[in-house]
Amino acid sequence: MKRKAALVALLSCLLVIGAAVPAMAAAEVIDYVYMSIVTEEDLYEIGPGDIVSEMEPMLWDEDYYTMTDYEVKGDSNTPKTRYYYSIELEAEDGYCFDRNTIVSVYGAYEVSFSLRNSNKTMVVTARTYPFYVMDEVSGITIDTTNWEASWDPVDCAKSYSVYVYYTDSRGNEKSAKKTAKSTTLDLSSYKKYAEYGDIFISVKGLRDATDTQRKYILETNYVFPEGDTDDTDYVDYYEFTDIPCDYSSDLPEGVSGNPFDPNAVQVSAPSTNPGTTAPPATTPDLGTTAPPATTNPGTVTPPAATTPVQADGWYGSGEDWYYIKNGQRVVSDWLNPKGEEWYFFDALGNMCHGWLNLGSEVYWLNESHDGTYGRMLAGYRVIGGQTYYFNETHDGTYGNMYVNRRTPDGRYAGADGVVR
Repeated sequence: MKRKAALVALLSCLLVIGAAVPAMAAAEVIDYVYMSIVTEEDLYEIGPGDIVSEMEPMLWDEDYYTMTDYEVKGDSNTPKTRYYYSIELEAEDGYCFDRNTIVSVYGAYEVSFSLRNSNKTMVVTARTYPFYVMDEVSGITIDTTNWEASWDPVDCAKSYSVYVYYTDSRGNEKSAKKTAKSTTLDLSSYKKYAEYGDIFISVKGLRDATDTQRKYILETNYVFPEGDTDDTDYVDYYEFTDIPCDYSSDLPEGVSGNPFDPNAVQVSAPSTNPGTTAPPATTPDLGTTAPPATTNPGTVTPPAATTPVQADGWYGSGEDWYYIKNGQRVVSDWLNPKGEEWYFFDALGNMCHGWLNLGSEVYWLNESHDGTYGRMLAGYRVIGGQTYYFNETHDGTYGNMYVNRRTPDGRYAGADGVVR
């Protein structure tokens, strides 16, 4: 009886203690983890023969999780050789990860993760390649006895593109573009032009890589035998514009992608068709001051969407602009404030400039502070030393870059949009 009474007393005490301890609040699940293993600073000055790898990972939002450790494994200094990051994240108090958390890493072609410590710890595996700019071709010679050109091999070059320059019998300067699968090119067909002037060439290597590897490799400019750069198809600086950005699983419809990725804006179409309104003959000067608006307080932070305080109109300065419409910041959408010129705003409401990829549609938004900064442009444009054509017809696709088709004047825009 004493044992029974003691047991009853013990159970009663436990019940009292259990009732006194408040219930633990369930941790809120983190839906998205966005990271980048690419930094613009590291890639900014990359040049021929340079390799950039092992850049420090960055987190988009450290309010919910932090990076506690990372390490790089594998050969990160050889082009076309895979290596990977192992990145450890820790959820902040009151938050946790789960198997449905979507993880995205800008700069990685494949992403996976595992969970530990009751879903408080996530270990992300991000697979990638070194970023590499191919060497310029060197050792170019022309044997006028055998009429054969040759040059030294270039690492990662599958084949070579060659421009042959010559003068015809009428004294006209001509050029022909050839592709060589080896480091030699037969020039015997140009021997007949030798009496009219010198025959010379410029050469560059063409990438030998899988579709994934190609995104981490850039080709260089054409080079003459003396080492001078050819102005034909000249690239002023080297920029990786198609950097991979992988996700551990598909994003739900209507959710914008990794904010580190400049190509991640996801909208099905502009809310208003930019092809229905012709651009004006002249445009108001935006310059470095705010465009016309009911109020212009200069550079300010926009209010939360639930508490609209600012009047409708433009706000910002320099390269940072946003637009308030109906009391809220315009996000992930086109805008034509005066029904004349078109601007696009990303998922954070920042006005875009430069390249804009919306699914299969590609646009060029003015980067010059010439009074039309950020406006969608059309017609021929020289960008980074390459020529592109953007639709000038108001057929619902105004401003869209031509790809794999002929321009109105008969030139051809290839798969990369470059007009040749």
